[in-house]
Amino acid sequence: MRIQADFANLKEAKAVDEFTVDLTTKDSDPILPLRIMRALIESKKFIQENPELVPLQGVGTGPYKFVEWVKGQYIRLTADPGYWGTPPAVQDVTFLWRKESTVRFSMLKVGEVDIAWGLSPEDAKQVKSPLKLKTEATNETCILYLDTIPGQKSKMSLRDKRIRQAIALAIDKKGIFENIFDGYGAMAAQPWPSFAIGYNPDKKPYPLDKEQAKKLIKEANYNGEELVYYSSSGRYLRDREMGEAIITMWKDVGLNAKLVPLEYSKWLEIRRAIKPDQEHPDITNICTSNEFGDASFFAKFMETGASLSFYSNKEADALLKQAAATVGDERGKLYQKVWDMVYDDYYTIPIAYPAQIAGISDRVEWRPRIDSLFLLNEVAWTK
Repeated sequence: MRIQADFANLKEAKAVDEFTVDLTTKDSDPILPLRIMRALIESKKFIQENPELVPLQGVGTGPYKFVEWVKGQYIRLTADPGYWGTPPAVQDVTFLWRKESTVRFSMLKVGEVDIAWGLSPEDAKQVKSPLKLKTEATNETCILYLDTIPGQKSKMSLRDKRIRQAIALAIDKKGIFENIFDGYGAMAAQPWPSFAIGYNPDKKPYPLDKEQAKKLIKEANYNGEELVYYSSSGRYLRDREMGEAIITMWKDVGLNAKLVPLEYSKWLEIRRAIKPDQEHPDITNICTSNEFGDASFFAKFMETGASLSFYSNKEADALLKQAAATVGDERGKLYQKVWDMVYDDYYTIPIAYPAQIAGISDRVEWRPRIDSLFLLNEVAWTK
């Protein structure tokens, strides 16, 4: 689904020769060359002959070959001797899945693994020599989305801008950043990272103002309608804990709110239930990445009728369309205007930019990438 969305504007692809493909788009698309990174090159022969194995075995043009996958346990790869680029320093690789950060850190500490990725702030504090702590900014933004689309089962309260504003003003974002994320990352004022085209350094996060939130709730004649916050649980850094804290903040100003933490696959189902005859998720969290460094990635969250949008604003739609076909400084200014508009509508509430936290052994050299990709050929031995 994600790859299809990245190439929805693609009209035609023609092979020119063995190494060249001409792409034609429906409309102007100046950042298509950036999105090409998502167009993975795979074996047509393998896909046609083994369609049932496509989800189970990777076959492509990278520096490693697939060896074995035991679901929920590990994946094994080995360096491809026929790789066209520089051979990787590490010959054999095993990816292990361990749900708990404490388990991943323990494995690193006793030498069972060389890289433990996605450590909790508590475990990060325990990374001591000869182990090395590696932290890096991320391209992700943790955001809340409010359902503002009128529908059979959508909540009336969320259609009132005063209630949405109260929801935003009741959240202590600084407290979440400092106490839940332990200061790893930064507070967010917009749904794309600081290096993205469209970022406005002068934009500030929604302030904490509980008294104004209470006043707005009273003015809106809020009748106590229950607002349900569907949160992923264990997918992102302290996502459930953040949800629990936010629910308490909303209750403090008089909102009747409930948290429903969900395993990721269930969360995905309800996050995408956006048809008028389906039950809408009132409020959902998401930590979404932006590898392209371009605000256009968020069109699908804001554009009327887009795949993941709970919002409709024809003026914003027109600006999004204009921005998508524009380059240079003007492109950035247009996306800033879009965010000014959505910001004032209190449809989406940016919370924080979480950091990547990893520990590594003294046997390897590696650091997280700001695009959050993990490239094995960037890992090197120290000995």
